[in-house]
Amino acid sequence: MLNAITKDNVIINTKRGLITITNTNNSPNLTQIITSIRDAMGVGNVIASLMKANMLEALISEKTLNELAEEFRIDQFFLEPILELMSAVGLKAPFEERQVNQSYVLKMLAAFSQYAVLAEYIQKARGEPIKENPLFNQAITSASSRLAEPAVSQLVSQYHILKEEKIKILDIGCGLGAYLIELAKRNPGLTGCGLEMDQAVAKKAEINVKNAGLIERIRILAADFQSSNDIIAAYFDVVMMNHIYHFVGEEMSVAMTKKSKNYLKKGGYLLVLELCKNYPEKEALLPILFDIQMRHFFSERKAKAFTREEIEEVMKKAGYKLENPLPLKFDSPNMVYFIGRT
Repeated sequence: MLNAITKDNVIINTKRGLITITNTNNSPNLTQIITSIRDAMGVGNVIASLMKANMLEALISEKTLNELAEEFRIDQFFLEPILELMSAVGLKAPFEERQVNQSYVLKMLAAFSQYAVLAEYIQKARGEPIKENPLFNQAITSASSRLAEPAVSQLVSQYHILKEEKIKILDIGCGLGAYLIELAKRNPGLTGCGLEMDQAVAKKAEINVKNAGLIERIRILAADFQSSNDIIAAYFDVVMMNHIYHFVGEEMSVAMTKKSKNYLKKGGYLLVLELCKNYPEKEALLPILFDIQMRHFFSERKAKAFTREEIEEVMKKAGYKLENPLPLKFDSPNMVYFIGRT
């Protein structure tokens, strides 16, 4: 497999079975092409896996989720996003309309050879043991870090509190520390603390903070926020949880969000960044494909992509007052900051 292909300002990297497509000049037309290629490979991969498992024809039928789960002996938790994806590309449409949409699916299948097979998802959904891929979590952490600069830039333009002097920020699940570093670059009075449960990732975050010349202002702790008590003895103006909900699942998201209030000053902000399933675009393919991946790799904690309603319900259960969400402008749709106040 080729390591990198460069054409018309688009770089396609294929390494270790992971595909990264980069638009090097931020052209709107190229962005659309990149989005289409990425979605086509992902959807084609899932459809091909269903065909391999002899499931596609039955799933196109008008049977209910419960009936299909019983027929294939599959947990509804796994089956639900597959049906959502099929509906989004038109395979669950009435037969007359489906004739038109199938040509779109065939184009997706043409890209199948460029993408790793997800047939393992079907095996895991049927209860067959599958060895987890340790590279996937690393890829998710790295992808989140790459979003930090544009995400923080848009966030700061909307919330001027992030530019104020002597603001304190707690980043729960800080990953490689990218969000704290980007915020500190924009505000010389900002100090922060990042918590990261993966010790290897926390060490890398410490190195990144040191290399950025911010070791006096940003502290990284290798700790599990939810299971550790008295990790920090400070109150913060802002608590961030970037790409945490989808990783830990709904029950843990509620528990962590409730606990986060213990570290916020009165009137403080909670910033939750998530790849939202249905907002602002209702049928964007990427969040549905991401949902399938999260359920596959981290099913033991019921990891998944959340809808807007589910995210807001988690924050309400934790006692936060909600402000209007802030959708971010990326070539990936539905990346949204959800804002809560104490």
